[in-house]
Amino acid sequence: MGWPGLIVLLLLAAVRTIWADQALFESDKAFDKGEYGDFVKEDYKSIGLTSAPRPNVFERVPGACDGDDGLMVMVTLRGGAVPQPGPSILDGQGRLVWSNTNYVQPYNLQVQTYHGEQFLTLWAGNDGVKGHGAGFYYMLDSTYAERYRIAAGNGLEADLHEFHLTPNDTALITIYQIIQFDLTSVDKPVNGWIWDGLFQEVDIETGEVLFEWRASDHVAVADSFWGPGTLGVTMNDAWDFFHINSVEKDERGNYLISSRWMHAVYYISGTTGDIIWTLGGREENNNFRDLSDGAATHFASQHHARWHDGYSSITLFDNSNPNGPGHPSSGLWLDLDFEEMTVKLRTQYLSPITVRSDSQGSMQTLPSGNVLVGYGSTPQYVEFSRDGDVLCETHLAPADGFGTASVQSYRIQKFAWVGKPQTEPDIAQINGTLYLSHNGATEIRYWKIEATDSKPEKEVDDNSSSSNVEAEFHEVMRVEKAGFETVIPLVGVQQPYIRATALDASGNSLGQTRTVDRGEILPTVSETATTETKGAKELRRVQRSLLIAAVSLVGATLLFGIGFGAFAAFSYFRKHSHYQRARGEQEMEEEMMFDESMLSGPDEMDLYPEEDDDDDHGDLAIKRASTSGSEMAMLNPRASKQLERDRPSISP
Repeated sequence: MGWPGLIVLLLLAAVRTIWADQALFESDKAFDKGEYGDFVKEDYKSIGLTSAPRPNVFERVPGACDGDDGLMVMVTLRGGAVPQPGPSILDGQGRLVWSNTNYVQPYNLQVQTYHGEQFLTLWAGNDGVKGHGAGFYYMLDSTYAERYRIAAGNGLEADLHEFHLTPNDTALITIYQIIQFDLTSVDKPVNGWIWDGLFQEVDIETGEVLFEWRASDHVAVADSFWGPGTLGVTMNDAWDFFHINSVEKDERGNYLISSRWMHAVYYISGTTGDIIWTLGGREENNNFRDLSDGAATHFASQHHARWHDGYSSITLFDNSNPNGPGHPSSGLWLDLDFEEMTVKLRTQYLSPITVRSDSQGSMQTLPSGNVLVGYGSTPQYVEFSRDGDVLCETHLAPADGFGTASVQSYRIQKFAWVGKPQTEPDIAQINGTLYLSHNGATEIRYWKIEATDSKPEKEVDDNSSSSNVEAEFHEVMRVEKAGFETVIPLVGVQQPYIRATALDASGNSLGQTRTVDRGEILPTVSETATTETKGAKELRRVQRSLLIAAVSLVGATLLFGIGFGAFAAFSYFRKHSHYQRARGEQEMEEEMMFDESMLSGPDEMDLYPEEDDDDDHGDLAIKRASTSGSEMAMLNPRASKQLERDRPSISP
């Protein structure tokens, strides 16, 4: 191709740029100082979503934030700075894939399998019930249709903390219930009031309660690290002494649960409900010897306890706050030995910046072997290597606001997910530029843009046939999908009506937009003169960068040529000078030799040397005498003139 062809390609790329979502922030200090606001969001034109975050990403290891593991990030953003709380899916780089603001105050979005089919599951409802909630659990299929809405059994309210599907296709849920209880052990009335912590295993299809457990039957209220204070006297100020926040069932039919205010993880019998063992909590209740000098048992206010390694290790998120040791919050991986009843800290996963999350949080192991930690009330998530090295750190809101809970997500996890919404894609045209999106679609690879000269009849008259409509359109361009919302200047398109079709990697249609007016005709060449809409600044920045690169390339090529030419000329003249100098020195040496021979004169030349025993010397003398003056003149023209001057005059 050569340099000219490469330069042309760079210039064409600068002119024909398709831009999309605003660029993510990369290690941006101004972002973390809150200079762009308490919550920096995307501004979409094709759809009315106002809570898609623009994260600040810190790539601690090259390539670690590329999102090439095929997993989606599940968040449930809410808080005072979030305009529209709702469950959201982000791609591996942190860009929006799907959001639904109909599920108000969402918690615990994740992907789970039920009867071999993947579902998005979450909780939504009223989360203002004294640190827990009253709502429902939802299961959405791959089209985002709501297939199941699950309530708690026995007339109780479904809590927000846990909705976990078992291999037996049942659901584990948490519940909080106000009951009257004897609180004399904590210097409160005998007929005091508590929020009891329960969990149920329920049948998803029928709602039948298969198992129910409540903390007040098995745990002493006096063991709580969260004292009653002024609470517990009346029903309206019941004391939450236990605070259950995670449940998991193992292959033996027993349950692993986490209690925030007991600072403990319990293993519960699935038949009797008795506590088989306790990890952490009060020293007199802890059943394990800590081989890590307290690091494996002194966790506090923890969340999200889960089994691993064939039920021989446990992971959890250690808040350590607000009523614990006060250490930075972190993920913990603990190894347990049930024969020796010992526990040992395998790995601690610490944020690169000091984070103390007073509530919520999660820790998840990924298929790659990496570990993902979500920081709950602190809006960040960090991916680590299995050994605890930080790979990628993502801030969903400014770090200066960490601890204010203005932006938060109960858990943050990653899952593989394929979304195929049945809704039509969204489209908007502003000042001759198209804005395209399809909320929740994960398989779109291209947008096919088609144009027509007349308004499609079916959009004017619903009774008209669609076959005539199709014949009027023709394809004017095809572009790759970029981000959540792809933005396309309609450069050079003359027809007045436009529509777009979403295509998968094989070119199959995934949905078609309505038809919109083309808007103003944009010039073919100067696309950068369009109105300053979303992405225009990014477009001009890319164009400017590419043009600068092209000019720099031309300049570098010219400088290289000039430098090479100068070097070649210098080398030539230097070589020529050396040659001339060497030739001059040779001529001078020859002339000096000749002058010396002429000054000696012919009479002084020993033409007949005497006999000598040394034959070599005689031969040398004969050779010297064998060169006459006339022969010298023939060998050197300058010698001829010298001979003429020295020859004696001869009279006639």
